[in-house]
Amino acid sequence: MKHVTLLSALIVLPCCPAWAQAPISEVSAATNAAAVVNSKSTKEQIESAIKEYGQEYKAFRKKASKEKNRKKRKKLYKNEKPNPAGTIDLVFEIAKKDPLAEGVKNGLLWGIQQADKAQRTRIIDLLLTHYKDSPELEALVENLVRHKDDPTVELRKIIKLAGDEKVRQGASYSLAKKMMSRPETKAEGIAMMKQLGASPGINTNPNLLAQLKRDLVIAEQLSIGCVAPDIVGTDQNDKEFKLSDYRGQVVLLDFWGIW
Repeated sequence: MKHVTLLSALIVLPCCPAWAQAPISEVSAATNAAAVVNSKSTKEQIESAIKEYGQEYKAFRKKASKEKNRKKRKKLYKNEKPNPAGTIDLVFEIAKKDPLAEGVKNGLLWGIQQADKAQRTRIIDLLLTHYKDSPELEALVENLVRHKDDPTVELRKIIKLAGDEKVRQGASYSLAKKMMSRPETKAEGIAMMKQLGASPGINTNPNLLAQLKRDLVIAEQLSIGCVAPDIVGTDQNDKEFKLSDYRGQVVLLDFWGIW
């Protein structure tokens, strides 16, 4: 009976978990590595991810700068330029776990610069959920208008949800200017720009107000299809004339100067 009991014990032993059979040194090393990762704060994780991408991109730029052949350098950029999409997704997932942690806002604003449309939508939603009152969202508006994709939907969302007045003003201005650039929405864009120019708080943003006024002059007086503003000058005999004197005729205006 004693021999049978011993044999049973030997049969049971191999069923122990794999980690129990590993050397103690290997188990300790794995445990310590996991502890190091888990001990990193949200900010450190985000900064580490961005830094790693930055180093990869820097190494690529260094390699590309050594290639003097234009065609080969262009091919290098097409085939080997680091894609930030993975890093942007990683930063977003880290941020989503603890959206109010230090470093999250800056990480998301970094990501928005190179994000594709789907990534931008997710980032904007997270920012407007947790940081809608932050004045730093002005950077979000600036980055949106630099993208090739139409930012109309995102700008309207910012106008509706942002708590900071200057952020809303910046988004309203950018949206109005975008609409003014299209023939089919030009009139609506001009009306929106005028409404912004008459809003009570716009005087606290003098630079934007000045730019707004310049854009309206261009849209209403200097763009294609507008009536040319009257120009007054003198001819070779010092006789005064006005552009309106030639209304109805074909006029060639030659502007030149010496600097």
